[in-house]
Amino acid sequence: GGRGQLHVHLRERKRRGVPVMLAIGDRRFLLASGGAEAWAPDAAGDAAIVAAMRGASSMSVESVTTAGRPFADTYRLHGAATAIDAAALGCVTPPGVR
Repeated sequence: GGRGQLHVHLRERKRRGVPVMLAIGDRRFLLASGGAEAWAPDAAGDAAIVAAMRGASSMSVESVTTAGRPFADTYRLHGAATAIDAAALGCVTPPGVR
């Protein structure tokens, strides 16, 4: 039932105990994580991340692999606001449907 949530599949499993950081413009977000997955820690974090994504041109996710190698995945956000809006419209439950 969640909407407007961030979930990232990392390219490799991250080292236990090492944080996953999301950078969007000049904003930094500490993500909750496990294995090769990362997500916003709460609804307020999700809202702040989605708002930042709407106005940015790119974002990057950084951590350290289980082998100890740092990595950063970069994502272009051109068209993200339109995609976010389209997904929200596509997920609307029609009236009378539960």
